[in-house]
Amino acid sequence: MRVLQLCIKPPYPPNEGGSLAMYAITRSLLGAGHQVKIIAISSFKNPVEWKKVPQDFIDQTGFESVYLDLRVKPQGIFWNLFSRESYHVKRFISKELQCKIEEVLKKESYDIIHLESLFFTPYIPAIRKLTNAPIVLRSHNIEHRIWERSAMMAKNPAKRFILKHLASTLKNYELLHLNDYQGILAITPADAEFFRSRECKVPIIDLPFGVEIQNYNTASVCEQNSVGFIGALNWIPNLEGIEWFLKEVWPGVTKKQANARFRIAGRTTPDWLQNTRMQGLEIVGEVESAADFISENRIFAAPLLSGSGIRVKIIEALALGKTVITTKVGAEGIKYTNEKNILIARDANHYIQLIVDYLNNPVLCKRIGDEGRHLVETEYNNEQLSHKLILFYNQVLNSNS
Repeated sequence: MRVLQLCIKPPYPPNEGGSLAMYAITRSLLGAGHQVKIIAISSFKNPVEWKKVPQDFIDQTGFESVYLDLRVKPQGIFWNLFSRESYHVKRFISKELQCKIEEVLKKESYDIIHLESLFFTPYIPAIRKLTNAPIVLRSHNIEHRIWERSAMMAKNPAKRFILKHLASTLKNYELLHLNDYQGILAITPADAEFFRSRECKVPIIDLPFGVEIQNYNTASVCEQNSVGFIGALNWIPNLEGIEWFLKEVWPGVTKKQANARFRIAGRTTPDWLQNTRMQGLEIVGEVESAADFISENRIFAAPLLSGSGIRVKIIEALALGKTVITTKVGAEGIKYTNEKNILIARDANHYIQLIVDYLNNPVLCKRIGDEGRHLVETEYNNEQLSHKLILFYNQVLNSNS
């Protein structure tokens, strides 16, 4: 098959959740002998780092990008409060991107048009003028749910009002266009069921993020008193979770265990976090290898209170045999068993106790870590998921022939 993959951000380098998930799709298709063409959106938050992109990846995928100014503009949000249009969707509408998509479709024919985000939906009419190839949406999360949860957490009434409006208009758009595609790849079973319950009539399957398990080594040495977090530090759910953790959890940990360390890694560290001074806190910044960083810490913390979809870094931490301590929201979409292969903190006090208990019990850590690794081997192995993806593509192709 020839697949046109439209990426919401550069899939390479695969150094955070979204790019890892898109790169996994690319690798699955190329590994199965199919051809892939990539057009990616570049932005101030996620620019294409061409020096880090191998030439063979460019050659294999014909990797191209279009820059979009995706900065959130207060004036734009203000005027959007008087509109029923989704401000989130509107930001992704670009004549230049449409021209690039049209240019590529005029040069080559494709069997599948693979959209890596809801935000490519406005381009469907232009795509349809040039090809009858089935359009498949890869839904990385239920987009509006992220903003609904952020609105619920907002303490400022004005901010809460704005976030609720943004969530409402995005929800209306997301649900209105569910049947614009010929197939949907939801990233979790719960997300797939949500779409089905909203009168979605197109084929849907759940296809989680997968790893090439042989690339994840569980034998590395870690620091015994260290808790690690890694994630994009310009993503609102990550920042909300970190802020809560530093305020409500970490002081309680260091009170019980003075030598404990909390190490935070990730791109685009905000100034407020960079300038935070707390006992045992280390701001690492961007790292060369996320896997190496995760391996260096005994515990992987994912203190998420909002968001949607599946947390890619949790899957990676499980693959590396780490003890993962997260929240119920953080573990959404993962087929976990609490206290067997992952630990779910009920509240701040429970989070404190879990960290202290497991920092001081390497035997328990290894038991949880081994079970987490087994979970990834059986449920999140990219080799198995690749086969599932190709079968779904064929199903969509057959139903549209």
